[in-house]
Amino acid sequence: MATRRTSMYGMETDAMTLQRFVLNEQRKFPSATGDLTNILTSLLTAFKAISSAVRKAGLAQLYGIAGETNVQGEEVKKLDVLSNELMINMLKSSYAACALISEENENVIEIDESKQGKYIVTFDPLDGSSNIDCLVSIDFKLVISMGSMDNLKDREAIIGSAARLRDAVDRLVLWVDVLAFNY
Repeated sequence: MATRRTSMYGMETDAMTLQRFVLNEQRKFPSATGDLTNILTSLLTAFKAISSAVRKAGLAQLYGIAGETNVQGEEVKKLDVLSNELMINMLKSSYAACALISEENENVIEIDESKQGKYIVTFDPLDGSSNIDCLVSIDFKLVISMGSMDNLKDREAIIGSAARLRDAVDRLVLWVDVLAFNY
């Protein structure tokens, strides 16, 4: 019956969403607590919101400079500020991160103890945003580490990474442990 509906409507009615995929993968690991799934779910939400903002940037007057400079001394774009705030707010609300490190912030963003988890997320919310006015590809990059701030330089503490690639279509490349996924 589902097949008939799929062909009748001309689209998949039982699609494997990225959220669904992440939850299915979690079930393969009996010791999983769901914390990494919460981080990934929060990242997916931020990813979608940032992609939407980039697509609507001209209409929503999000092009241009925000009037600030970042840690590297570069002028910060409005989309940089929006993307950074989206990432920070989504990750804080995941209850799975203990600290966030953004290219846009000079200091580590600590999370309230009541919302802390065990992951450190390092990210550049909108890499290449200086090219946005030229319609050149812009990306999003992050690394997920486990443990305390002392582990940041330890490659063994890195448990995952992701990159958002925006060309003709948005793609998310996700690496967790030894598995890589491309959406």
